[in-house]
Amino acid sequence: MNNIEFNNFELLLMAASERNALEDVEEFLAMDTDSIELSPETDVKIRRQIRKSYKQKNVWKPVKIILVACLVIMSVAFTACMSVPQIREAIKNVIVQWYDDYFAVDFSGDSESVTTDVPAMPETPPTTIEHKAYATYLPQKYTIETLIDVPSFYQLNYYTEDRIVAFTLQQRVFDGELDWTDDGGILHENLTVNGQKAFLVSYDSEPDLYMLIWQDNYYQYTLHGYFASEQELIEIAENIKLR
Repeated sequence: MNNIEFNNFELLLMAASERNALEDVEEFLAMDTDSIELSPETDVKIRRQIRKSYKQKNVWKPVKIILVACLVIMSVAFTACMSVPQIREAIKNVIVQWYDDYFAVDFSGDSESVTTDVPAMPETPPTTIEHKAYATYLPQKYTIETLIDVPSFYQLNYYTEDRIVAFTLQQRVFDGELDWTDDGGILHENLTVNGQKAFLVSYDSEPDLYMLIWQDNYYQYTLHGYFASEQELIEIAENIKLR
């Protein structure tokens, strides 16, 4: 049993509060309401608000019932559809394809990790990028993100585990001439990528920094960033594919 102790002052406060409460109740009940008069405008407003609240209550009640019924029907229908293996597989494929198209981030290690059919190329060079480039050989794992994707220009960024850009892959429509900007590097012209003429730019200030530009009669490609060696850069370039 809990023992509760009160001093005289606390007892006095309790008695006074109870007495005051009873007196307030008596005064409220003894109020003369006959002398209270509402103006016609106030009375109309009060009645209008009461009717409005009543109507809203009556309107929303059937709406809520209909919404709940729709949710129940949709849940039952979805459960029934998902119980069919063919429908369940089709829905899964649609979700996976949608995710791959808009949100997927690729992790690639080497040429065996990515396989795809080579798309049929047009007889004449395209005026827009119809098939997008990607690297099928990578010396290590990178996080790949699309930075630019417009009809005439496409760029992928390859990030290290520390979220540092290791290199970029750029693709643009080929107009007959290799297009590159002289940024002060050393130009090496006696190179080929898959039998096509290529330009390699190196930099004395940063020995690991390279830029490689080449084309395949359809698109021009540029690899720009940090590589272990010139041979590693060439190998990545020769394994660029389209999809």
